[in-house]
This record gives sequence, structure tokens and C-alpha cells, in this order.
Amino acid sequence: MANLSSPRELSGLRDLYKHKTMKICTVFIALSIAVSALAQSPNAPYLTIKEESAFFLALPVVQKELKATPEQIAKWSKVFQKSTEDQQAVYANTKLDASDDVLAANEQAVQKLDKEAAEAAIAVATEAQIKRVRQIALQRLNIEAFAKTDVQADLGLTADQKKSIGDLVEDYQKKLDDFSEELAKQLESAPEATAGDAASQKAYQDKINAAILASKPKAAELQILRKDTESKVLASLTQTQRTKWKTMLGMPFDLSEKAPS
Repeated sequence: MANLSSPRELSGLRDLYKHKTMKICTVFIALSIAVSALAQSPNAPYLTIKEESAFFLALPVVQKELKATPEQIAKWSKVFQKSTEDQQAVYANTKLDASDDVLAANEQAVQKLDKEAAEAAIAVATEAQIKRVRQIALQRLNIEAFAKTDVQADLGLTADQKKSIGDLVEDYQKKLDDFSEELAKQLESAPEATAGDAASQKAYQDKINAAILASKPKAAELQILRKDTESKVLASLTQTQRTKWKTMLGMPFDLSEKAPS
């Protein structure tokens, strides 16, 4: 199992387990690199935006923005490290051919751990820090945030708006999932590298690099689609809702590639 720095990073590994894939660590890292240009963070639909934002507290760049104290940073580190270890333990003995029931039970256990970690992390933050990190999370999630019930309530979305926005985001997400799945298959087809064999290791890495390079045009198309989807989502809001959304986002904060991944 990979040694990941945040429990949210395990979301990618959980998806790979669901697809019964091999070479988990390498494929996950390569996929992360390939989709990084889409400015998208892992999004857990079962978490509220407040809970989701808690995982951004693990980032040094966010901690600096929040003027976190050394004591807070130490507590957050402890919370996320424990949650990561607990989540790794859930999958430690999971076989790649595990049944859907086993995977579903694992997912429920991990979701519970996610919520517990979020609650513990939020308890360490001040109200001002909670407000700011929520803004940062909304900026990063952007259109994915509209699927969260608490965001929908804050904006006062109507049933029709929820459906139309949901359809827009779902269409984009499906294309992104198809892209990720196809890339994962290409990465998995790379010949296994033999330990201690420099030639086979180079051949394996070359195959990975070639797959990522070949995926860039499609990734660029998805980036354009994402921006178009964002525009359509905003256009579906009333002027009052757009003003509210802008307020919810707060001052712009550039996470660049430092977002949870």
C-alpha cells in the first residue's frame, strides 16, 4: 500500500480497487499527474463542504494562509496520519478479486473514517479559519461543490436548478471518468518491470510516460469542457445567487498543484 500523506488521497486508491486494477501506486500517481491540468480535487459526495474543506487543513500552504499555530499544525498532522493509517488498514487485507459486498463494506468504513477525521480537524480550527478554508475548498471544487446539499441550501437552488446543474456536472464528470479509465487501462498494460533489471524498468517508465504524453490533447479538451460547464452553471443561477456564490468563494487563493490529490 502506498504511503499517502492525507486520507483524502486514498480516494484514488479506492477507485482503483473497485476496478480490480494492478500496479496500484504507479497507476494512481500517473493518473494524478495526467489530470492535474484540470484543476480538480478529489471530491467526496458523502461529505458536506465543511467536512470536505477540513482535509485542506493538511496542506502547509493553507496552514500558512490561516496563520495556524504550531500546536494546531501538530494536531492536524496527528488527526490525518491516524485516519490514513486506519484507512490503509481497511484495505490492507483486501484482495484484488474481492467481492462487491466486501468493497462496499470497505467504502462504508472509509466514509465513516473520513467524517470522523473531518470532525476532529475542524474542532482544532477557529471560526475564522473554518470560514476561510471553506472558501478555499469551494474555489478548488468549483462546479463539483454544487452537488453538495449544504451548498445547494446556502444558494437556495430550486429543484429545476439542481437538476439542470446536476446534468451539466454529470456530463462533464462522465467524460472525465471515461478519460481516467481509458488512461488507467493503458498504464496497466505496461510490461511489468523486473526488480534489479534496469532495462525492464526503463521500458516500463517509458510506457507510462508515453501514455501520459498521449493523453494531453484529450486532457486539454476536458479543460475547455470544464470551463464551458462552469460558465453554463453560473448562467443557470439568478443574479442574487451569483452574488451569493461570489461571496461564498471569498478572496481568490491559488493552490496551483498543491491541492489534495
